[in-house]
Amino acid sequence: MSPEKEISKRQARREEMRRRSQRQRLITIGFIVLGALLIVAPIVYQMLRPVAAVVSVDPGSHPNPNDNAMGDPNAPIKIEEFSDFQCPFCERFHKETEPLLRQYYVDTGKVLFVYRSMGNWVSNNVGGASTE
Repeated sequence: MSPEKEISKRQARREEMRRRSQRQRLITIGFIVLGALLIVAPIVYQMLRPVAAVVSVDPGSHPNPNDNAMGDPNAPIKIEEFSDFQCPFCERFHKETEPLLRQYYVDTGKVLFVYRSMGNWVSNNVGGASTE
């Protein structure tokens, strides 16, 4: 016999299978870590990136503004809008409908338009979430 211990074919095969299994485990762990990094990186990037500069908004012209109301206080019709800054439907009203309402009714003195803020109550209920 030689000074080095000879291993049988069965033992060599077992050793090769053990190495292959270990290599496959390392590759699987590598893919899992890479996938987790791809998921976590955008979330962390959103948290770490600097906040955009403050944007100043042009308030536009409002006829006869008085607190949260605009228009003639003696107008025959009074419209009260109950709105929320986070509600997507309220945003759509503000961008699309309110300018037309102002142009055709408030500016002509037919309507007094009053805005009432509902805080977060509207957006909590638009998506079906309960306030209780």
